[in-house]
Amino acid sequence: MFVLVLIASVFACQAKEVPSPDKPSPARSEPQALVKQTQITPGDTLYQALKRLGLSERQRDLVVQKLSRHLDPRRDVLPGHRLKAGFDSQGQLLFCRYEPDPIEALVVKRNGQGFYVEKERIQADRRLERLQGQVTSSIYQLFKEAGEGRELLMAFVEIFASQIDFNLDVRTGDKIRLLYEKLYLNGRFVGYGRILAAEYRGQIGFFRAYYFRTSQGKTGYFDSLGQEVRSSFLRSPLPYYRLTSRFSRARLHPILKVVRPHEGVDLAAPLGTPVMAVADGRVKYAGWMRGYGRIVILRHPGGYETYYGHLLRFARGIKKGVSVKRKQIIGYVGQSGLATGPHLDYRVKKAGRFLNPLALPFRPAIVLKGSELENFLRRKVYLDYLLNLDEPQFQRVIETKNFLLSG
Repeated sequence: MFVLVLIASVFACQAKEVPSPDKPSPARSEPQALVKQTQITPGDTLYQALKRLGLSERQRDLVVQKLSRHLDPRRDVLPGHRLKAGFDSQGQLLFCRYEPDPIEALVVKRNGQGFYVEKERIQADRRLERLQGQVTSSIYQLFKEAGEGRELLMAFVEIFASQIDFNLDVRTGDKIRLLYEKLYLNGRFVGYGRILAAEYRGQIGFFRAYYFRTSQGKTGYFDSLGQEVRSSFLRSPLPYYRLTSRFSRARLHPILKVVRPHEGVDLAAPLGTPVMAVADGRVKYAGWMRGYGRIVILRHPGGYETYYGHLLRFARGIKKGVSVKRKQIIGYVGQSGLATGPHLDYRVKKAGRFLNPLALPFRPAIVLKGSELENFLRRKVYLDYLLNLDEPQFQRVIETKNFLLSG
């Protein structure tokens, strides 16, 4: 069940070029290039996506360095964002284009003096719409029946990734609402812009998040108190799974047939499913460990350690002492060690004691204060107004406030 309603008029985004502070001189027209492209997928990092495009290690370092002046690679690079790279006949990088949406791009370009970053925006129309619905079979089906694409679903799931495990917590009857931008060129739909507000109401609880850009240019989603909904830890290291064994102090081992603690959770997934680091950290151990089989152990700030067991193999470069980022792929689901089928044995330890990974509260990454909080609360009032409108009122067009769409 869903309701999809137009609540804002279409408005034009004027085409303009914003000069980059590190731009040394006007760019020459790009030489004929061999162009490759890819898309950010769940669990991806910017560095991994650039590697898929064929950039060398030096080229990847250069592109990440240049783009980092305009975005935070750990926070702003999201599933669905696109990357293109052009190479000359000798394999030298001519340009790399990062597209967070179909009308905006950051382009790392080469000219006679080196590389620089150029911001590009093409003329397009944005339409603000609202979707509300109730889960009948799955949240995927809800978006599909509403006529919306997987990109919007993934963006919605990403907002609440630290609060809701969409593999485990979704129940029939749960409800969602969201305000989002749809982008049009010459009347043709070309993609999604930002989700400006999102809500999930279900058995697991009530969650609402608002898009906000700070005075320092950082963007994120915040709850009604100005606390970022993204915490330092993900709820799950897998993009999809089936829970086959819960945390227990006394469980009958399926192979050894003895009762002993199972101080983690078993997450069944297809062989080779990517396993993500749930938080920034450093590899404490990567190797074979008795019943765990192939395992990665990460050490995180705050005294936490996370365990990822029964892996098929490790991701490239994963070894003791290496730093990893939240959502970085560290291995792949397997059946090594004492395992009856492909699954991940996921555990969390703090101060020498294993904790239930499905019941851990984590602090928000950012908490707004002072004038920043005041600006956010003013924005929140208007977003609440749009999100909470009674149904009959959706039949009329509502004037779009500039501050709503410029943040």
